[in-house]
Amino acid sequence: MGISIAIDGYAGSGKSTLAKQLAQKLGYVYLDTGALYRAITLKIIATKGIEYVEKLCAEKDIKKILRGTSISIEQRTEGNKVLLDGKNVSESIREPYISNFVSKIAAFPAVRKFLLTIQRSIARAHDCVMDGRDIGTAVLPHANYKFFVSAHINTRAQRRWLELSEKKIPISLEEVKKNLEERDIHDTSRSANPLRKAKNAVFIDSTHLTPETQLRVVLDVIARKKWESSNKIYNIYKSILKTFYTLVCRIEFYYEDYKVIESFSGLIVSNHISNLDPPAAGFGFPFQINFLAKSSLRSSILNPCNLILIDRDNPTPGTIKDVLQAVSEGQSVLLFPEGTRSPDGSIGTAKSGAGLIAHKAEKPIIPVYIEGTNHVLPKGAKFPRFHKVRVGYGKPYMTAIKEQKGTKARELYQQISEEMLDRIRDVQYKLENNLLTKK
Repeated sequence: MGISIAIDGYAGSGKSTLAKQLAQKLGYVYLDTGALYRAITLKIIATKGIEYVEKLCAEKDIKKILRGTSISIEQRTEGNKVLLDGKNVSESIREPYISNFVSKIAAFPAVRKFLLTIQRSIARAHDCVMDGRDIGTAVLPHANYKFFVSAHINTRAQRRWLELSEKKIPISLEEVKKNLEERDIHDTSRSANPLRKAKNAVFIDSTHLTPETQLRVVLDVIARKKWESSNKIYNIYKSILKTFYTLVCRIEFYYEDYKVIESFSGLIVSNHISNLDPPAAGFGFPFQINFLAKSSLRSSILNPCNLILIDRDNPTPGTIKDVLQAVSEGQSVLLFPEGTRSPDGSIGTAKSGAGLIAHKAEKPIIPVYIEGTNHVLPKGAKFPRFHKVRVGYGKPYMTAIKEQKGTKARELYQQISEEMLDRIRDVQYKLENNLLTKK
């Protein structure tokens, strides 16, 4: 049984480009399932005519056509070749008139059942990347990795129009957008396996991503999931601690945009008001994270929980190297720009260490604001107290602070750390004014 990667999403979202690049990068077989449905559509139109498909399309007739149909994919380095009844139709299935009807044909259960056997047999025989609209939900429900790709309709229309223009297919941008909108309706409302995100699929918004960046995001997610699978004890600790946070803290999570959290890898920065803060911030992510923690925790029971230990009085290059190594492998690391807990619960003064790490990492940063943990476990208290805890998560950002001539390194790092606290204050404002969404 091969390793399978399922990529679903809307037409024009970039999922096919992503799937091809990913297959090439990993050395896997790539299967464009959309090409299979296009080939079936081409066969039905060639057999019955466009007018029939427009008005009279009946499943009993389609079943007869399928009984005499042969479809196969030839793997080529320059791109897969689609064979319909032994004839290469790789170019003709991309014609706009095929796009107009493929969603309608794909909605027929007989068509989906016919192609399901082909798709699953390839997945059994090879390590493969498969893209479509129901791969993670119906075709390969047990795929090792699942992704769901989307983008704004205007972005998708522009991409598809440029693609067709390069092939010298005459069509306006408005027509392409209308076609995509109609396909979205067909794909999401059909009775047979409609387009939807699988529960365990990672959401990717490709609106502002280049193909190269999108590929990097997916590779990071895959690397992170492999790392998680080798660290089972984290989930045991998480289950135990989450019971405490649910019962004692009545913890609640709020997001500016939860979808962008799913595919995130980079640095997580938070205010620091209690020893309860690290798990409180970490629980809001649907994946494991690392924690930058003081070296005195080396022999504690928390040591197996993805701790990267640092001596605050004498930080070593090795610690920074460990953080950079983690984020380079698709993992995320939580750190506190203030360096230590606030004595009164307010956001304190930034230390340059967090800025140094961010400058070296060159990775996205998510600001987090925590409130209430200092009332659950006040400094010096021996036992926790019941009190509500809320955690707010902002959107990822890249630091706007750049190195300038004449600026000392420590000043640069300090500015980046101060920017982190400004971002955390922004999340605080949104949390306190009900501008975040509870999940």
